[in-house]
Amino acid sequence: MKNYLKLLLFTCVLTTGMSCKDKQSEATKTETAQTATASENTIAVDGVKLKTYQDFLNILDTANVSSSSKAGEEFKKLFASADTETSDSAYCLFRDFHQRMVIPRQNIIDENNESYLGFFGETPVSKKAKDYRDMLQKNGFDLNQTEGYVYTEVSYKFQKKYVFDRLSPAMQSYFIQTQKEITEGTASDGGLIIEPKVLAERVVFWEEFLKKYPNFRWNIEATSSTGWFTDMLLNGLDNTPAFDYETKMLNVSYQQAYRFLMDNKAETQAKKILAEYYPILSQNKMKDSPQAQAYRAKLSNTSQ
Repeated sequence: MKNYLKLLLFTCVLTTGMSCKDKQSEATKTETAQTATASENTIAVDGVKLKTYQDFLNILDTANVSSSSKAGEEFKKLFASADTETSDSAYCLFRDFHQRMVIPRQNIIDENNESYLGFFGETPVSKKAKDYRDMLQKNGFDLNQTEGYVYTEVSYKFQKKYVFDRLSPAMQSYFIQTQKEITEGTASDGGLIIEPKVLAERVVFWEEFLKKYPNFRWNIEATSSTGWFTDMLLNGLDNTPAFDYETKMLNVSYQQAYRFLMDNKAETQAKKILAEYYPILSQNKMKDSPQAQAYRAKLSNTSQ
């Protein structure tokens, strides 16, 4: 499990970095770049400031925990009067850098991972562990745990104080929702830690978000979130299955989530799926069946 979580952390860092670098490469090569907005107007991105900021980040040491604070302060200074498209691009660079700082932090935690478990239970915590956690939190990192393994994650609350008021409405909406989901959590120890209806609410949010902002720079991430949440709604997780292991009946909490999606005014893809799937369940009185399993398998194959 530890190796898996470390791989997951690395994958998250790599994905975030590739996403940002792909979006920023052209902007940092020239002094200005033209970027389309959702309204199909174009505005000039200040490539000079973006390059200045990227150059500043390049000289910061990701192994130094205070580098995240330095990156935030430089953002505030450089982009205090920048347009929101430029600030969005700069935030992409900041987020990328902040995320890349996770692995060095995690390596230190892993030197004695068990000593940090006390923050999530009744085990005493050493002064050394407390001091290190305090330093992490001061510089924009939080600790979390799953299955007895403590891991490091970036703090969106930390990022917010440096960047939020400079971001576009689309990025602010993304920021608020992402921070909300991190605060709520999603799953741990093989099961959901939120109600399925919350998953349904997230599906509606992200599908509506993508309709409103189809050219959003992180639309691949938003689309992936929608897919993951929909899959969890249909199948559940090992310790919180959609269907009771013994009775094979659809659990009440999932029924409530399905009803929420079907009754919601938003015309989502999830709603279209349930328009086909729910009658199959109803025919068997909400009990799992070969027909329902075949439908879920078809959806899974389609999404691959």
